[in-house]
Amino acid sequence: MFQWQSLKTRVTLLTLAVFVIGIWSLSLYGRWILRADLTRRLGEQQLSTARIVATAINNQLDLRFQALHEAAKVLAPFMRKGASLQSEFAQQTALTLLFNGGAVVLDPAGTTIADLPLSAGRMGNNYIDKEWNRVVLKEAKSTIGEPIIGKALGMPIFTMAVPIRDARGKVIGALSGVVNLGKPNFLDVIPNGNYGVTGGFQLVAPQYRLIVTASDKHRIMEQLAARGVSPVLDRSLEGSESTDFFVNARGIEVLASSSVIPVSGWHVVVSLPTGEAFAPIRELQRRILLITLLLTFLAGGLTWWILRRQLSPLTDAATALTRFSNSEQPLGALPVARQDEVGKLIEGFNGLLETLKQREQALRDGEARFRKLTELSSDWYWEQDRELRLSFLSSGFARHSGTSSANRLGKRRWEEPNRFPLNGTWEEHRAVLEAHKPFRDFEYVRIGDDGKQTFGSLSGEPMFDAAGQFNGYRGIGRNITEEKRALHAQQEHVALIEKSAEQDRLLRLFYDLP
Repeated sequence: MFQWQSLKTRVTLLTLAVFVIGIWSLSLYGRWILRADLTRRLGEQQLSTARIVATAINNQLDLRFQALHEAAKVLAPFMRKGASLQSEFAQQTALTLLFNGGAVVLDPAGTTIADLPLSAGRMGNNYIDKEWNRVVLKEAKSTIGEPIIGKALGMPIFTMAVPIRDARGKVIGALSGVVNLGKPNFLDVIPNGNYGVTGGFQLVAPQYRLIVTASDKHRIMEQLAARGVSPVLDRSLEGSESTDFFVNARGIEVLASSSVIPVSGWHVVVSLPTGEAFAPIRELQRRILLITLLLTFLAGGLTWWILRRQLSPLTDAATALTRFSNSEQPLGALPVARQDEVGKLIEGFNGLLETLKQREQALRDGEARFRKLTELSSDWYWEQDRELRLSFLSSGFARHSGTSSANRLGKRRWEEPNRFPLNGTWEEHRAVLEAHKPFRDFEYVRIGDDGKQTFGSLSGEPMFDAAGQFNGYRGIGRNITEEKRALHAQQEHVALIEKSAEQDRLLRLFYDLP
């Protein structure tokens, strides 16, 4: 049904190739456009979500710093009063509501001198080795400490600390609130569920390259890749707001948007795996693939059917020509089914066929005349092949030589016995032939078995093909026996007259006659 040599097959395959390439090029271009547009829209949506969460967390942190500052003012007069400090500290119930890990009061040396609740067991502990403690006590700045595993609680925590000042503004201690990340806390404003189906939220401390908390609780206190490992991650942590693609610690490519929390400098990150983000594009591409396959088969079948219908006159013409070539019947005009391009082609072929038939008839007529001429003439037509062997002799040769031409075919002239050149030698004649030069009136005599002499004259010219290659000789042979005999008789008569004249002259001299 499908043959590689078939025009229908090749046009069908070419049409399908163009169709498939066009569809897939459009699909890839559409995918690129959709991916860029979806990336922009998802990035805007994620960034908007991250801003909302960052604003909520920033407000909560600001609220807690305000509470700590207010409590620090209340506790400042009691810093050197021991039990009175603890008693007054216990009255700051707002701190227990705002900090689920409690709060502590530190002296200038960083040692806990008041604890809330007292049952937390942090009295007397020294935290001067913590960076946040040194910032508060030495630099008199409010700060948020690095998330760590707390000594007393044994859970991930971070602290918010403010300096306690006396009436002259001198730092006389520090008040620190503790947020226990292992229990419900204000950071639970970050949803516990997923963003989308498999995405999520993370609160990242870029100063420490650490995930403070996340909607996936298993990622709390997860250490991010070191600086230089992921340029995209480095750029995101150093900026204020961004949306980028990068591969997370689990080796999953995600689209992540981040927004900064001004109070802490932390980032709220909303991430969505690209596998989920671009699932609609993949689904669309899958549907395009199915539709493309369906349309490919449909277009291929329709194209093949149309071509088969349109080219059927050509197929019928080819079948008719094959039938003519395989039979003895004469060529006839091919049927013209439609007056379209194919019909015009067949009409042109029919015209050419008629012209060829006329030329063929003219050739046959000419050949018949030539054959009749050679049969009636005493001359004969001859041909030699490239090896200078006789390949054709007309019937006149048999009348000339008295032998069948079949006895001479395949032989060279100088290989024939009892034949002798009269105006040259065989070597000279052979040199002319091998040089592919024409020759005229090369005469020879043939002596038959009965001693009878037959004279002939040959003229010939070389034949060349379209490429200019030597293709043999052709020419005419004439029987000149009668001419030679007449010439010989004439010569004998002249000789006799001359002899008689000489005798007459001698007699006159002998008898002294005038």
